Amino acid sequence: MTKHAPATPLPWMYGELTEGVITPKGAPVASIPDDGIFEADIDMRYLAHAANAYPKLVERLYFIAGHAEDKDTREYANDLLEELGEQRG
Repeated sequence: MTKHAPATPLPWMYGELTEGVITPKGAPVASIPDDGIFEADIDMRYLAHAANAYPKLVERLYFIAGHAEDKDTREYANDLLEELGEQRG
């Protein structure tokens, strides 16, 4: 479980209702103006993908930090968790 969770439950989807809107099962989370900028479409897909992947990333980093045989690998996983603000106190 992560310390950081969105107010709107995951998973988020992009373009389910209309292009330019990130939604969790139909309710808008974020939107961008339809100004024809292609990069905005890519950014919205990236945000939805990253938000959905974040909990699994943190879960795996905790596992590596606690179970990796190599000390450097454990320390690297802990450093990443700390950078994400997920380090357990």
